[in-house]
Amino acid sequence: MARTLIILIGVLLAQSCFCQEDTTLCLEPDTNAEFKYENCGETFECVEQFVEQNAIWPSQDDVIITVYCECIVERDGSLSHLKVARGYDKNFNDASLDIIRKMPNWIPAKNEGIVVRTKIRIPIKWQM
Repeated sequence: MARTLIILIGVLLAQSCFCQEDTTLCLEPDTNAEFKYENCGETFECVEQFVEQNAIWPSQDDVIITVYCECIVERDGSLSHLKVARGYDKNFNDASLDIIRKMPNWIPAKNEGIVVRTKIRIPIKWQM
C-alpha cells in the first residue's frame, strides 16, 4: 500500500510540469526563463540594464534598497500575476511593479523540450 502511494505521488509530481493546462507551473524546469534586452548577455545583466533605462524614481531620498517582485513567465513569454514578495514602501513597491509591467516578453522556460509556465523572482535595486 505504501509503495503504491509513493509511486502515485511520484507520478503526480512528475506530471505537474507536463500538464497542458494554463494553471500548471513548473517549479524546476530544465532550462530557466531568460530575459534578453539590447546588447547584454545574461538575464541578470539584461534586467539591470532594463531597470536603469526605464526606472522612474518615486522619491528624492537617498536610498539603497532592493524590492523583490514575483511573477509568472507564461508559455508565450508574457509576465502575469505580478506581486511584491519583499518590498520597502508603497512608492518603491509600485514603481518596481511598473518597471516589470514595461518589460518585453521573456524567453519561457522549458522542461524536456516542452515550453512551460514558471515562477520567477526579480530583484529591483534602487540606489541613489
